[in-house]
Amino acid sequence: MNGDEIVKYVAEETHVSFVQLEREFPQYFGGTQCISLTGLDTIILWTGFTEEGSALFLNLVNSKRLYFHPTQTLFAGKPAVYMIDGKCLMMPLAKQARQYKKLHWYPVVLNTFPYSPKKVKASEGRLLSSGCRPRCPTDLA
Repeated sequence: MNGDEIVKYVAEETHVSFVQLEREFPQYFGGTQCISLTGLDTIILWTGFTEEGSALFLNLVNSKRLYFHPTQTLFAGKPAVYMIDGKCLMMPLAKQARQYKKLHWYPVVLNTFPYSPKKVKASEGRLLSSGCRPRCPTDLA
């Protein structure tokens, strides 16, 4: 599977959460794989992929067909888009790009165009998804 139907769906919907993708493409979810940031294995973007699903999403991102965009709007301490979609990961939110002792969630949505933040000062220490490559850690214990 080359992921054309996923790219088409994301292009039509824009700002697609992983919850939406689970509903539209359940064949890629229901497993134990997760996607994290390269070099920051304790920052998780999403969990519950099948092996085929994680490989497909990683390929779509690494080939620049899909892009992660941070979702910053919070409601009751959780990302609003995921609250609206009805599912959040039960782990603390990542607030900085650093290795944590425990797993932290960095909520993102997917788009077919690169993330282009407005001017952000480096001193703000914000997490940005541009330039980050996802990977699946094999051991999350």
